[in-house]
Amino acid sequence: MNDESVPRLPDPKTRERLRRSLLAAASSLREMNLELQAIEDDLLRRNAELLTSRPEG
Repeated sequence: MNDESVPRLPDPKTRERLRRSLLAAASSLREMNLELQAIEDDLLRRNAELLTSRPEG
């Protein structure tokens, strides 16, 4: 097998930097997801209010 075709693991410092970066990105994504869920909840609530206050007919 050709050594060039086998991906090499980064050195420990680089791996740790990448790990921290991925953890930070995951944390940011979780935070954005919570914000989007809150927006969705608010929109669903507003939609329900509009549907119940709409005059029939």
